[in-house]
Amino acid sequence: ADYFKLFSRRLNTTIKLYPTKTWSKTLEAVKNHDCDLVSLAKPSKKRSNYLNFTSPLLSFPYVIATKKDKFFIDNLEHELDKTYTVVRDYVAVGELREKYPQLNLIEVSTPAEGLQKVQSNEAFGYIGATAVIAFTLHQNSMTDIKIAGQLPWNFELGIATRNDEPLLNTVFQKAA
Repeated sequence: ADYFKLFSRRLNTTIKLYPTKTWSKTLEAVKNHDCDLVSLAKPSKKRSNYLNFTSPLLSFPYVIATKKDKFFIDNLEHELDKTYTVVRDYVAVGELREKYPQLNLIEVSTPAEGLQKVQSNEAFGYIGATAVIAFTLHQNSMTDIKIAGQLPWNFELGIATRNDEPLLNTVFQKAA
């Protein structure tokens, strides 16, 4: 929202928010042309079929959140026998399945749902971006969860625009 307020001022235009409840619904809305852009999204081969992306505006490491009593995870490859949650339709799902095909992943609708499964011992850990996990832990007063490890790649986010509107991507690339 803060980025769009800034872009709205820079572009001297109104940007209307199209609210959705989950990431999957956001992607569905842009595919269906209910909205024209996504404030922060990570590029992927699949998403490039219907979206263009600006250069990354933010970059966060992918991390693993576990219950506080778990040891630090210095290498995910040593913990592949565990179950992890990840948000459905996040690029991380494909990246994890490609790099670690034996990894047991439970796809969830929201980061809060994934972290709740860790709290209830339905999963060992939740994999996601540092900032998203920190925000979710704070918003939901989840004091029994910690960041216990970091993956070797980042969650790089730019603005995603419908690829049938290439000028829109150019405008937002310049506004960024």
